[in-house]
Amino acid sequence: MASLYVHVPFCPTLCPYCDFHVVRRAPGWVEAYLKRLREEAQGLYLSHPEPLATLYLGGGTPSFLRDRELLALFQALPWRLERGAEVTLEANPGTLNRERLALLKDLGVNRLSLGVQSFQEGVLKFLGRAHGRKGALKAVELALEGGFRVSLDLILGLPMQDVEQDLAEAAALGVGHVSAYTLQVERGTPFALMGLKEDPEREAWAMERAEEVLGEAGLLRYEVSNFARPGEEARHNQVYWQNGFWLALGPGATGQYPGGGSAYAFRRTHPPLLRWPLAFRRAPLGRSYLPPRARQGEPHAGAAPAGRAGRGRGGKAHGPKPLAPPGRPRQGLGPGRLPGGGRPPPEAHPQGLPSAPRGGAEALGGPGTPGNPG
Repeated sequence: MASLYVHVPFCPTLCPYCDFHVVRRAPGWVEAYLKRLREEAQGLYLSHPEPLATLYLGGGTPSFLRDRELLALFQALPWRLERGAEVTLEANPGTLNRERLALLKDLGVNRLSLGVQSFQEGVLKFLGRAHGRKGALKAVELALEGGFRVSLDLILGLPMQDVEQDLAEAAALGVGHVSAYTLQVERGTPFALMGLKEDPEREAWAMERAEEVLGEAGLLRYEVSNFARPGEEARHNQVYWQNGFWLALGPGATGQYPGGGSAYAFRRTHPPLLRWPLAFRRAPLGRSYLPPRARQGEPHAGAAPAGRAGRGRGGKAHGPKPLAPPGRPRQGLGPGRLPGGGRPPPEAHPQGLPSAPRGGAEALGGPGTPGNPG
């Protein structure tokens, strides 16, 4: 159990294709989230104190948190990092500048997953993205300049998109990894309500071109929707794809834990934000993450078809990668359900959450250099 996924549900905008478990900021929400996350992390750590080989902070938009909130997030994680651990944070281009990147580096982040989606102004506007072409290019430039491993997300096959242009531009930037997806219109999203239809033929062609164009630039296809230079593959997401085990923290997140007897693994999906604190208040600290029952071979509820991107992370369209890996929650994953199938009692807003919608040698968040691997 050397991998951890942390779900940060807050987003600056809610994109019309997104069906992840994401919310806008509201007074007191981030503070309550961080308080509960710390408690939850302590309980999980008691059961699984092993140093982490990979840490993935997804959402939502983790980079949307303010500096002090990011610091508190990392300080809430008691695990140590293995030497050379991969620490990935999802980010939208508009949330990054040199100062923010320097803070992320100090916190131990060494890999950024950037929700670019396209370099074309019309496509970005259609997708509801807050950044433009210049902002996307600047974010990539600053991230590479800051010494981060960089992965770009692209959505391909959109009706107004010049697919060749987006692929060529991504290939020329010098990043080590590209996640390329086609749009999946999810029920209940604004795109679905608009009646937007997918074009399977165009999408299939776009993915073929992605393999050709990115491959010619040295970004080789190593998974359905992912392309990397040798050595730049996403180590954390390979745990999902290889059906390994990982820990999970945060509302709506799913972890996979070793099973017993004839069961290979247990899966545990956390409730969504407003019911998340109540669920963990009911379980004894340190046992919060023991799965309620074995569910051998249980598929991830709501997983998207391979290579589809219908689930943006507040603008990051890929979700964990092509199968929408179980670490990342959908907006509709088990709403209102406690792990094990029960429902919380009718008190809608448990105390602690506002009711309006409104590896090495260092420990994560340790004094001085929080989150820095030794």
